[in-house]
Amino acid sequence: MPVSYQGSAAPAAPPELPKVKEFMTRKVYTLTANMSLYDAIDLFLKHKISGAPVLDESQKLVGVYTEKDCLKELKNRYYFNHPPGIVGDNMAEHPVTVHPEDHLIKVSDIFLYNPFKMIPVLEKNKLVGLVSRRDVLTVMRSYRK
Repeated sequence: MPVSYQGSAAPAAPPELPKVKEFMTRKVYTLTANMSLYDAIDLFLKHKISGAPVLDESQKLVGVYTEKDCLKELKNRYYFNHPPGIVGDNMAEHPVTVHPEDHLIKVSDIFLYNPFKMIPVLEKNKLVGLVSRRDVLTVMRSYRK
């Protein structure tokens, strides 16, 4: 079950600040929990991404899987002689999510106080996008005066 971020009490954003729907990535590559580690790595390398949301059979968000999770698999395989795993073995379950109507300050607050680099965007429990630290930096650059 995804977790909508409540975070610290960020001040209300001025109306001119962009909402998530204005800067999120809409084309999102996804994984399934039963995909192999190597299929996930292939997807990351092919599309030059560092992670992806994990969806179940009904297209509901069940986790997030990243390059760091792949490294955990490598460690388990070579140090502990475990066979290569699947995405569901090491994905982060219950990921923090945001809504398309959330604003830039809320997203920035989440990134400041959490180690992850991307946040799934859900609307009515459906994945509609992804926002990354880089997306936030791109918006910030537009405020340069």
